[in-house]
Amino acid sequence: MTGSVTEAVRAAEEPDDEPFDLLSAIGMPVARRVAAAVAAAAVVVLAITGIRRRPNRRV
Repeated sequence: MTGSVTEAVRAAEEPDDEPFDLLSAIGMPVARRVAAAVAAAAVVVLAITGIRRRPNRRV
């Protein structure tokens, strides 16, 4: 039984693993989605301003 106690003490004294950086792991997929949303918003804004600036052509 002393063998298991020493192993438990040894395991408790080991330093913890370094924290996992979640942002660096999922950064690119999130950046791609944000870029797509920004691009879509830009297209909508450009389309709306283009429609408003178009002169009225009455025949």
